[in-house]
Amino acid sequence: MTIRKRLSRTNTRILLFALLSLLVIGVFIIEIFEKTYLEQAINYVKLQDHSVELVDFLDEYQFSEDEIGTLGKKIRSYGHNFYIAKDRQRVSTDFSTKQLREMQYLDSYVTINEPADVFVWRTATMIFKSYETETGTYQVVALRNDENTRQINPNRETYRWLIPIFTAIGVLAIVIIVGISRYFSRKLENRIMEPIEKLIDAANRVEDGNFEEHVEYEGEEEFEKLCHSFNTMQDSLAAGVDRAEEYDKATTEMIAGMSHDLRTPLTSIKGYIKGVKDGVANTPQKQEQYLDIAYQKACAMDVLLRKLSDFSKLETGNMPMEPVATDFGAFLQEMLDDNEQYLREKDVNVIFFVPEEKVITCIDHEQTKRVLRNIMENSMKYRCREQVLIRMNLIPNKESVILKITDDGEGVPEEKLPHLFEQFYRGDETRNSRIDGDGLGLYIAKRIIEQQGGSISASNHGGFCITIILPRVGEEQEQI
Repeated sequence: MTIRKRLSRTNTRILLFALLSLLVIGVFIIEIFEKTYLEQAINYVKLQDHSVELVDFLDEYQFSEDEIGTLGKKIRSYGHNFYIAKDRQRVSTDFSTKQLREMQYLDSYVTINEPADVFVWRTATMIFKSYETETGTYQVVALRNDENTRQINPNRETYRWLIPIFTAIGVLAIVIIVGISRYFSRKLENRIMEPIEKLIDAANRVEDGNFEEHVEYEGEEEFEKLCHSFNTMQDSLAAGVDRAEEYDKATTEMIAGMSHDLRTPLTSIKGYIKGVKDGVANTPQKQEQYLDIAYQKACAMDVLLRKLSDFSKLETGNMPMEPVATDFGAFLQEMLDDNEQYLREKDVNVIFFVPEEKVITCIDHEQTKRVLRNIMENSMKYRCREQVLIRMNLIPNKESVILKITDDGEGVPEEKLPHLFEQFYRGDETRNSRIDGDGLGLYIAKRIIEQQGGSISASNHGGFCITIILPRVGEEQEQI
């Protein structure tokens, strides 16, 4: 299972638990409230026959603006005081000053009620009813004070103990949610940090010249691939050291470059993981962002390790080469077609100029694809605008096949051109100082082309241009 999927599942579990906790708390509060406050309030109203009768009367009453005084008297006959307003403006009332003051706190209840609404407030039973007329909305309030209400009607003082209970339940739920979140985050952190720490230790061992111990890891598939690539690279390095004394210098340089290039992204990955661990990434979105960056760094390390492995195989003569006679134009077109989606996603537009005649050369397909990918990735890396334009021009002559690959970048200073194909040479400052290069792509391309009997060079012609020259063979040798 990938890290992204595991993170998504973890965050989903936390969210579902939080929602479930809140739901349980809400249901608990509602149950208590209904079984205590509301039920007792309703029971109290039911015990007041006069209030029930008044409710029935107001529901059946045919309101008339000319009979407001009559309505007030009728309400008084039921033992209630009355308050009549039109569009919330008082029309008639027999409320006391105290009762009018309390009405200010209950103003929100004076709404259009159908049927009549009953409300128990402190020591009073209040009935609300609204009537729609052509001239406006009339609000009617009937109020009956009864000191005995306190014996049945719950009030703030009776139920003030609910506040600390509900608060304690809420705090407990939050503590549980935070605890579970930290538990899952710690488990995720341990899964991620384990391979990172192993790779850091392995990188330090390699830096010290120890190639014997492999990185043993089983878990997240991305890190499994990374550890496998690291082990492959490590084995290739060890084989190269054992085979030839002349490889000692290259090995030393490679170790130095590798240690720097590996420690940098590993340190970055460790920093982002620590951000998750320490709670800096305190939201699922931030956690996903941090892990995405860590994953990108891991992928970059994987690419570097593959290049280092290729470098080692080339230096020790272990790079497999199976050259076959091939129509080079058809081969190039097929490769562009296979990578059309990838190039489109990277905003790369390739214009291919191919001759009408067949151009046959002897190449290893996989290794030649590796060369072409390194060259195009180099142009993408050092782009000077969002969209990259690459021109590929295949030029045949009698004895050779010439392929010119030109981008629309700023080119390279002339004094840097002779060094571009040297191992671990970085010309970043010549094109874009913000780019971290590994100094291996063009060197690997050069070695592969040379092992196929060709040559490769760089120049500035309307941009940065790579020229590949391969021997041409007769069409009768074609083996596509």
